Amino acid sequence: MLWHHVILVVVGVIILELVSATRYDVMAGYLGSDCNSTAPYVVYVRSNGGCQDGVCYEYGAGERASTECSKEDYLQDTRDFFGDSPYIIHSLYSDDDCSTFEFAVGFLATNSCLGGNLSSGFYFQSSFDDDGSAMVIPYFVEIGSKGAMAGDSSCSADNAMIAEMDIDHLQNHSCVHIGAASALYNYFVTDSPNSVTSYRWHSSNDVEDSGNVTNGSASGEGTIATDTSGGDTSLSSGAIVGIAIGGVVLVAIVAVSTCYRHQVKATFTKTDIDEPGGPDSHGIASDAAMKQIY
Repeated sequence: MLWHHVILVVVGVIILELVSATRYDVMAGYLGSDCNSTAPYVVYVRSNGGCQDGVCYEYGAGERASTECSKEDYLQDTRDFFGDSPYIIHSLYSDDDCSTFEFAVGFLATNSCLGGNLSSGFYFQSSFDDDGSAMVIPYFVEIGSKGAMAGDSSCSADNAMIAEMDIDHLQNHSCVHIGAASALYNYFVTDSPNSVTSYRWHSSNDVEDSGNVTNGSASGEGTIATDTSGGDTSLSSGAIVGIAIGGVVLVAIVAVSTCYRHQVKATFTKTDIDEPGGPDSHGIASDAAMKQIY
């Protein structure tokens, strides 16, 4: 019957939304041929990119990569790739309150000159200061008569720019308008048609002595509501919202189904009374009555 098809369509749409809305491609790049004894120099995250898992596969000359398809928490998967090594993760958004995720880049923070195929020829140094602040220094050179920018593999001080975050904004994961830092992030090519306008940073310093990871959200003024999670046992906010939506829709479907059955029953009863032929001697509605019901 028609309402059966409607229910199937609604449920199918809900399932599709829940699956597609929480999928991330988390790709780690390694310099050399070893993915086990060294940390990735960069980890790149994009959403809904048709991800395929892969372990230490060749990614251009002198470089390898591993990919994790994340359905829950791209931040935790990025942290897992870096392990115990120091890192800074930049999450980019296409709105002013850091709510619409576009992509993220994690940088190995060892103050070494790093870059390669996964970073699209982008070279950088990333580190923490003694006061707890963090910085990423990209190196660009102008090429050609039109002043196009390319990465400087020598990391010359003459070609250095700087993107930095003080300790308060770093610890609070404050949402910051991108401003002049757009030169850093525009270098990364994404599948998204949206321009990034804000960002927030996370780092290896978010991991407390207990092993818990502090995750938070902040306004542009740096105010924050912080939650501490002990691992992978809790549901993500997206999953909780999905369950809530699914519950509401299920209740609505049951209600609609019940009302429909009552309506059919009422129609059937009225037809039995009003139809000239009425039910036959066996209590079965006549053909004319059945046509009215269905």
